[in-house]
Amino acid sequence: VDADGHPDLLIADTNHPAEDLVAPGRGAVQISYGDAATPFARSDVIFAPEDGELFGASLAGLGIDGEGRGTFVVGAPAHGGAGAVYTYRAGVFDGLDLPPPGTSGCCFPSAVAAPEQRTVGLQRYVAGFATNAGLGSNQGGVFLCAAAGCAPLGTFPASNGSFFGFDLAGELGARGVAALARGSIEGVYLFAAGSWTAAVGGRAVSADARLP
Repeated sequence: VDADGHPDLLIADTNHPAEDLVAPGRGAVQISYGDAATPFARSDVIFAPEDGELFGASLAGLGIDGEGRGTFVVGAPAHGGAGAVYTYRAGVFDGLDLPPPGTSGCCFPSAVAAPEQRTVGLQRYVAGFATNAGLGSNQGGVFLCAAAGCAPLGTFPASNGSFFGFDLAGELGARGVAALARGSIEGVYLFAAGSWTAAVGGRAVSADARLP
């Protein structure tokens, strides 16, 4: 986060009380800073801007931007009744992404992943929207988000009740992004070379997955 060359640790808690320690369930993200002498001895806490947002329900580090600042995104799926993603650079608020155009329903995002965190300057992330009803009841979807906003990541499988994108992992490029689906198309799907392909059945994806 502070781009000092030492890894930092991000911990999210959707039930963390507000800064005044009175209002429960507001949500927060703790930044524990790496250090050569005393790792994680220094920390900051970012409190949810509003009550009841489920701030911290998803979290991903995007790596270093073009100015050497560590960037991360925080999901708040109850923001405004529809959901949102907060962006922070060097621990400071730097933008808010609302649900993509053409989507509807609550609870964006269901998951976030940082597909290019090893590439300096590429500040993009992938967001799942499992309860998206833009195409039908809870069909879901996966979206690539950048400075210009969020757009569909390819043409994803669509089936009512599939909740496509309720969990995500992986990287863009040669290895691909993995997304989970339920219902009639339940399983793991990989996005690589511009399209989604059914992979293997499964109910969990590791946040540290390394895809073939």
